[in-house]
Amino acid sequence: MKNIDSLGDFFAEIGNILIQESGEIGDQIFIYREFESGVIGGVSFKEFDDHVEWLDTDSVDDYMLRFWESLPISDRWKAIRYSISGSKFQAELDYGEDWVDGEVMDDRVLRIEKARFGNRRIDYGELP
Repeated sequence: MKNIDSLGDFFAEIGNILIQESGEIGDQIFIYREFESGVIGGVSFKEFDDHVEWLDTDSVDDYMLRFWESLPISDRWKAIRYSISGSKFQAELDYGEDWVDGEVMDDRVLRIEKARFGNRRIDYGELP
């Protein structure tokens, strides 16, 4: 996984869209997305001290996929982890170097949720 300090406009716009879609931020917003040609999937959450809430972020998905597809194939990542807290964001682009053979996105999402949120309760609300 590589930390990227460039692509600032792209990352800033993700933050703007997330803030617009979520209203108030809570303690932090975290998203994980995987990309394939024409497809994006993953999860988004608002984080609080004692729990985590699922967040619907269709607009940011559309934006990220359009941007990703505009890149040369050699520059495309397989996944992104993005968090925003206040006016600061952190982004990590994942090129799949540490992915396990036979593992699917759902497996990686569960692993990432456990590592990020620990034992905090995750409230999925009413999924679409």
